[in-house]
Amino acid sequence: MGGTTGGRPDKRIVLIVDADPSVRNWLSRSLERLGYGVLTAEDQHGAEAILKTGRVDAAIIDVNLRHHSALDLVAVIRGSAKLARMPLVMLTILTHMSEDLEQAIARHRAFVFYKPASIIEIHATLQRELSALP
Repeated sequence: MGGTTGGRPDKRIVLIVDADPSVRNWLSRSLERLGYGVLTAEDQHGAEAILKTGRVDAAIIDVNLRHHSALDLVAVIRGSAKLARMPLVMLTILTHMSEDLEQAIARHRAFVFYKPASIIEIHATLQRELSALP
């Protein structure tokens, strides 16, 4: 599997960062069925290791990462010249986010979905944002 078309890999790679293995598994299976390649991490350290060593086209990050703020990871991504334009989807179970959190997510140009999120809506957002990249 793998291969390229016109110098471009045939699958877009999505990094899923969520401490909950059931969420990681659901998103992985769902996105793979939709034709994405998937990498997973349960925390910021695992995500940063993947981002440093592998190709990632988009990320889905749980707002409530254990041991770290998801915004710390988002700041690392947006601070990297290589990753700065990468589409970001934030997942949350919060029914109400603080105004500061909402503003920070908006500043980082991330999209918010509430768990349980619709994979169809996440897929549509990823497709739209990935197709806008050069």
